[in-house]
Amino acid sequence: MKKIILLLSVMTLAFTSCSKNEDEPAIPTVDPNGILLKRSVETDSNGANIGAVFTLNYIYNGNKLVRINDSDGDYEIITYTGDLITKWEYFISPAVLDLTVNFTYNVNNDLIKAISINHGEATTYPANYVGKTNFTHNSNGSISFQEYNGNLTAQTTAVSNGTITSGSIVTNEINPASTVTETCSYDTKNHPLKNVLGYNKIIFNDFFNNSSNNFISITNYQGDLEEASYTYNTNNFPITEIYKMNSVTQSTTQYFYE
Repeated sequence: MKKIILLLSVMTLAFTSCSKNEDEPAIPTVDPNGILLKRSVETDSNGANIGAVFTLNYIYNGNKLVRINDSDGDYEIITYTGDLITKWEYFISPAVLDLTVNFTYNVNNDLIKAISINHGEATTYPANYVGKTNFTHNSNGSISFQEYNGNLTAQTTAVSNGTITSGSIVTNEINPASTVTETCSYDTKNHPLKNVLGYNKIIFNDFFNNSSNNFISITNYQGDLEEASYTYNTNNFPITEIYKMNSVTQSTTQYFYE
């Protein structure tokens, strides 16, 4: 099941992303024009599914994203507490809960904990496998993290720790011991989900999309070069994206707004 935000990786994936360059221009949380992503259409260009088309439809309550329906019949439910996203659930058609991610914030509304509960339906993890990530927002703008896994009762097995800084992330894996450093770059345009209320609070927990702008390139921990190029509308939101791995086009995505 494809997941637009890929929050399953609170325990593994969240830390292969990079953070926004500090010299990029500030972009407001909500665009004055209120532009919201309505639909995305991805067409595969490589591998076993060449030509396959995958569509996501986004449903809102005002500027709160409350549901994402995909063309496979699966869907995602997003729950808010006030203006903050506090739960993200993934369902397999017709209504089988696969994954739940719960978010906790501090008094400054900064994300300090993400707990991912795998229900054992379509993932490679056993039922009730739980990953927990604690975040610390440092005075210099960096974010430290500690990653654990366990079960519904406790998550005490340390997996990794590290620091997200401007344009890079350093991850110290515990077993086996290793250190991975990844860097990436972004454009200066608007991310398709920029105007979703509360999304800016959890965006650094997201693969590639750890910025209010759009991912351009990363050399990942396996040494592969991943790149994306875009065309934009007059409001500087992407309308097409071409994603490449080691210079080979993997997919093309079209974005539609309201």
